[in-house]
Amino acid sequence: MEECKEIAINKNIIENLLNSLDEEKRQKFNEYFLKKVKLVVTILPSNTDVNKYFEIMNTRGKQLELHEILKARFLSRIEEDNKNRFSILWDICADMDTHVSKKIKSCDNINIKEYSQILDFNASGKENTNKKSLRKILGSIDENLNNTKENQKAEVDENEGKYKSIINFPNFLCIVRKILEETSKDSISLDDKNLLKNFEDKLKLDGNKFILDLLNYRLLFDSFIIRREEKKDWVLKKCIQENNKSYGYRNTFSNNEDNEDNSSKKIRQLQGMLQVSFSTQTYKNWLYEVLKFLGEKSVDIKDIKELSQNLVSDNEKTFYIKLKEIAKEAILSNDVLKDKLNNGVRTPHSIFHLLDYIIWEKTVESEFEKYKELLGVEEEFKSSLKKFRFMYCNSIEHVYPQSEKIIDDFGNLCLITKEFNSSLSDSSYKSKKAKFEEYLKHQESFASLKQAIIFSMGNKKDEWNEEDIQTHGKNMIKLLEEF
Repeated sequence: MEECKEIAINKNIIENLLNSLDEEKRQKFNEYFLKKVKLVVTILPSNTDVNKYFEIMNTRGKQLELHEILKARFLSRIEEDNKNRFSILWDICADMDTHVSKKIKSCDNINIKEYSQILDFNASGKENTNKKSLRKILGSIDENLNNTKENQKAEVDENEGKYKSIINFPNFLCIVRKILEETSKDSISLDDKNLLKNFEDKLKLDGNKFILDLLNYRLLFDSFIIRREEKKDWVLKKCIQENNKSYGYRNTFSNNEDNEDNSSKKIRQLQGMLQVSFSTQTYKNWLYEVLKFLGEKSVDIKDIKELSQNLVSDNEKTFYIKLKEIAKEAILSNDVLKDKLNNGVRTPHSIFHLLDYIIWEKTVESEFEKYKELLGVEEEFKSSLKKFRFMYCNSIEHVYPQSEKIIDDFGNLCLITKEFNSSLSDSSYKSKKAKFEEYLKHQESFASLKQAIIFSMGNKKDEWNEEDIQTHGKNMIKLLEEF
C-alpha cells in the first residue's frame, strides 16, 4: 500500500544498521531491546477521533494547536485516497513565512481560480488524465519536501525567514473562512480562539474544495500582501522560480527586484500604515477586506502576472483606490475628526499613522510644491523621508508640555516609539529638536513625519508656541479631511 511504503523503508534502515554492528555491539543492543523497551497496546473506543489521537501521541502529549485539531477533523472526513494530498497542501499553506510558490512547482502557470488541476482526482479517487497530475505540479514529493540536509541548509541560509508574514496561520484560516461564508458574515469571528467554532458547519462540506480555496488565498496573500523584511522596511514581493532552479523575489507589480513605480509604493505604504494601525493578529478586518477584494478580482484572471497588471491599470488604479476606501472606513468613520483628535494620549493612534501616510504621499511626488506651504516645510524636508518607516508606535508625545490650555491639542501631538519618547522627557522644544536631529544621524529609520514637520517648522526661530500648534493642527486636519 502507498500509505505503508515508509514502513518498508524503515525496516531496511534498521536491518542495515544492525548488520553493520559487530557481534558484541549487536548482543548489547539485543539485551537492551529485550530488557528495556516496553511495548504498550492501547485499545481505543470505537468513537475515538483516531487522527487527533495520533497527532497527540506523535507530539508526546503536547497540547495540540487548534489548527492541528481542525486539520485532523478535516482528514477524518476525507476519503482515504485523498488524505495524503490534503495533508501536503494543508502543511504548505500553514507555513506562512514561506511563499507557497517555493513548494509548489509551476505555480506561476496555475490559473488562480482553477486549482482543480492540483487535486487532479475525481470522486472515485482516480486520476483525471485530462489535467496536470499533483506530482507534476508539486514536483517530486521527495524532492520538494524531503531534500537532502545539505540542500535544506542552503535553502534556509539564503531564503528562509527572509520575509515575515503579518499574520499567523490560525487567523489566516479565520479570514478565509469568513470570505467563503455565504450567509451571515457576522457569525464568523476573526479571533483564532473561535477557530473550531467557525468551521463547525464547513466540515460537513467538501474538504477537497476547501483546501483549494485555502491555497488560492495563500497565493493571493503571498503576492499582494506586505511582509516585513527582518530589521528593514515593509516589502511587497512575489516569489518566482529563476532558471528552473532557484527561487527569487521580485516586486509584485514589476519584474524588478528593487525599483518600484509610484502605484506600487503607495500600495505598499498604505498596507504598512494599516498593519501598524491594527497590529494584533486577531480582528484584522482590513486584511479580510483586502483578500476578499482580491478573490473577487481574480475570478476571471488567468494568472498572478495578469492580475497584478489589472490591479494597477492606468485606467482605474483599483487596488490603490480600494486600500484608500478600507483605510478611510477603518480609521475616519464615526466622526473621529470632530471629537477624537484633541484628546492627548487618548487620541486614536491610527489617526497619526494615516496622517503620516498622507504627508508621505504629498511630499514624495510632484504634489510637494502644492502642499509644502500647508505643511510648513522647505525642500530639504524631502531628505528626511528616506529614513521614514511605518513602525509599531505606542507613545504619544506632547511637543510643548508647558501650556495646560493647549497641551492636548492635535497640533501639539505626535506618535513615536516609547523609547524615543522617554529620551525626550519634558525638555524644551529647542532641546527636543536637537535630540531629534541627532537621532536622525544615528538611526536607520524614524517613525513620525508629523514630528519631523513640527521640528522643521521651527527651524528659523527654535521655538514652538500656541499659535504654531493651532496653525499646524488645522493644516493637519485639512489633510485628513481631503483623504
